[in-house]
Amino acid sequence: MGTLNCDNCGGFSKCTNACYMHLGKALVDFITGIDVVETRIGEFSSTKMGGKLDLIVSGHQLYNDGESGWILTDISTTIDSSDKFKSAYEMNVFQIATKYLERTEKTPEEKDEILNKIRQINKNKLFIVPFKPNTMCIIEYNDGHTVVNRVDAQIHSIRWSNNKENHKFDITVLFEVENMPSKIQKHNISTYLDKFSLAQIDMQTRTPKINTKIISIDNNGIIKPIIFKQDNIQIAVDGSYVYQINSQGISIIGVWGTGDKLYMNNSIKLKAIEKLKDNETFIKCHRKYIAPYMLYEPNVIEV
Repeated sequence: MGTLNCDNCGGFSKCTNACYMHLGKALVDFITGIDVVETRIGEFSSTKMGGKLDLIVSGHQLYNDGESGWILTDISTTIDSSDKFKSAYEMNVFQIATKYLERTEKTPEEKDEILNKIRQINKNKLFIVPFKPNTMCIIEYNDGHTVVNRVDAQIHSIRWSNNKENHKFDITVLFEVENMPSKIQKHNISTYLDKFSLAQIDMQTRTPKINTKIISIDNNGIIKPIIFKQDNIQIAVDGSYVYQINSQGISIIGVWGTGDKLYMNNSIKLKAIEKLKDNETFIKCHRKYIAPYMLYEPNVIEV
């Protein structure tokens, strides 16, 4: 990524360059907006009370009563604690957030809280929770004998478990189903909008112009920034801005304002922007958990 120098910036709020200050704002917007749960990942325990430490907390479960549980495995379990975000402008996310916060009027306590939240997410001490227990959903039901495409269900709990192959966390959403042989159904969070959807947005997913493939959530609980790719031009969307990427560079052509309203530069006429506008309301429903563009692997949609 480039090395734009914005140290002498006269006011980035009036600028359309996608500099690290705008990136910092998008990052801070994301970090302050998302819901998280505290974990005990990495803490040690013992099989016998008072005995030798031979277990490690390698997983977490959030239940529908608001309580949490911990998954203990052998102390030799490897847990990945690498950064969840990419670097940009030769800085990591912590440095980008720090540079942006230096220019804001937030109190020292507010700044520390934001920076600490980034640290804790990277250390797995905080898990991102895009879906909450007790939320109503429409799911695919499959008990090995009976398959039903659309069944009403309620989220019973969310489970983060250590993947033995890559040592990262897999997020499983457990659903409680009424009037079916198997009361509990499980789907990986990455199957959102394929195997399950939120009941409150289900009608949108059946609207002809809506492309559900634009929303892609991974096992960090993060929705990938969206890129609408039209030949050699890209239109990117995250939770703060809309960007145009072409041979001249990256510029900001839209911003999410108050009331989740998207303000756009309407002079740009592209099929990619038409696709964005067709899906604007659908994106708006998810934008709280869309990672900042440039700091996360994007979900590319060809148009």
